[in-house]
Amino acid sequence: MQHAMMMWIQQIQLARGSLSLHSAELHVDPM
Repeated sequence: MQHAMMMWIQQIQLARGSLSLHSAELHVDPM
């Protein structure tokens, strides 16, 4: 199930990446 977990994380990373453009001050996570 780790593969599915990694894919899920990638989706989150992409979503957070676009969100960080609007709220960069809130996006301070090292991940």
